[in-house]
Amino acid sequence: MRVTIIILTLVISNSLFSQGRSYMDYTFGGSFAIGDFSSQNINQSDAGFATGGFASCLTIGYQVKDEKFGLLAKVQSQSNFFKSDAYANGLANLVSNSNWSIYSTFYSTNSYLIGLSYHSAINSKVSINLHSMFGMMISESPEIRMYENTIPGWLLQLSDVSISTGIELGGGLKSKINGRTSLQINFDYLYTKPEFTDVPIYSSDGEVSWTTFTQPINTLNITVGVSYDVFR
Repeated sequence: MRVTIIILTLVISNSLFSQGRSYMDYTFGGSFAIGDFSSQNINQSDAGFATGGFASCLTIGYQVKDEKFGLLAKVQSQSNFFKSDAYANGLANLVSNSNWSIYSTFYSTNSYLIGLSYHSAINSKVSINLHSMFGMMISESPEIRMYENTIPGWLLQLSDVSISTGIELGGGLKSKINGRTSLQINFDYLYTKPEFTDVPIYSSDGEVSWTTFTQPINTLNITVGVSYDVFR
């Protein structure tokens, strides 16, 4: 289904904008948590305990012929690992004489973005581009298993999914390989702030509680891949 939508988008863009250039980029690389998302201060409500991970993105772009501006649509997926040992140390500081073992999954965010781009040629083969994008992001919080080794006992916080809006600001470097194909390097800043509502927490004594929290997700994504001129 997604492939069909992409093909239709390219065909329509070629019909409507035959005087411009349509292209497709696919890049893959690292996603690095920054700001509150990377904070390991358990006393800070927005601390995410997130670390590095992976990001991949598929971009469809249109650049007006002989102009520097264009339009973009992007589908992006990223994951960021949860720093379990830092979270265990934070719990030990909150609860005196306790010792914790933490096991968790990871944060994931899927983004569906549209925006504007700016292109500038350095020479006949190399160009730079800047972009500003906005759209919908679907985020999933990690499942966290907490084992207290002194009592002993355990807590289980389930993962949850939230839909929010977000932005991405970034730029890239493109180096032509041949007539239609180029090497693409992207540097992107992503931000969203999803709210995870009524997330259940189970305990070893049989009780269940619920928590609601917001989690800023801000990352620097550095990806490398290929750009292909579909219509020009």
